[in-house]
Amino acid sequence: MHDCREMPRIRERERGSIGIRHGYVPMTLGHQGLSAVVRDVLAARLPEYDPWLYRYCGNLATERGFATYVRHKRDLLRFARIDPRSARVLDAGAGFGFTLLVLAWLGAEEAHGIEFNAPMVETARAYLPRLPAILSERIAIDEGNVMAMPYADDCFDAVLSVEAVSHYRDVEAALREIHRVLRPGGIVLIADGNNGLNPLTRRKTREIWDAFELGTSTGGVHGHNVAHVYQLEREKFIRETFPDIPAERMARETFAMTNPKSEKPASATSASGHFRARSTTATPFRRILPTGRSSSACSTRTPSADSSRRSDSR
Repeated sequence: MHDCREMPRIRERERGSIGIRHGYVPMTLGHQGLSAVVRDVLAARLPEYDPWLYRYCGNLATERGFATYVRHKRDLLRFARIDPRSARVLDAGAGFGFTLLVLAWLGAEEAHGIEFNAPMVETARAYLPRLPAILSERIAIDEGNVMAMPYADDCFDAVLSVEAVSHYRDVEAALREIHRVLRPGGIVLIADGNNGLNPLTRRKTREIWDAFELGTSTGGVHGHNVAHVYQLEREKFIRETFPDIPAERMARETFAMTNPKSEKPASATSASGHFRARSTTATPFRRILPTGRSSSACSTRTPSADSSRRSDSR
């Protein structure tokens, strides 16, 4: 586990309210200079790069595309009242790391990222040496799981989850970890465009989910390659582990479960002789709005965003 006191590039300083910070912003590198750096990164086509980089981030090679990207990140930070200057910030689901680059450019003292996808991490680590030192010396990215992060308690002034929470396998576990690594008084920002009330997004998400869960589409679907069908994997696991129960039905009724999670109802069914599985009815994740009201609904036109400040109580 990374001890905050021993993490690289740490500078001893007093930590006040994240909303009021005095630090430097690397103005020696302007917006056009940063855009040129990103174009150089994309043009390098290093052998370590994941080919998906260009499908996912290729629009950043254009001046307009990169300007839109930076504006979106700055708008999110303003919405959450996060001033990244001189702050230690974590991007929980960092992808190819470009948000870290923007955070460092905006003056974050340390921009840390954690990402589960190894090719994405390898890509980011490959291009880091190409960045100006004023950026690269304040960026670090780890390969790891947001549900079990390798950081000590109270490490970060702010935690971002941008277009990531919909990919967390266990959202509640991830939120517990984010709370653990966030210092008292720190801010967490969650923004995700996979909006469940937008009919177009909902249909696309359902098509992707059905392809992975049920095998309704072979090959690719909306840019995703379906290598394994989850329901068939569960059926095989249950058939091999609990040969005395109806594996096909159990695999179907444990919809959306991983193999380890499907083991519990399968074990209960095997022990009791009566079929037991959880209901497949989804429960909406309820978020706490800044006003204190709870809501399970999001805007139907724009990506949802939520921010909250951690209190001292655990």
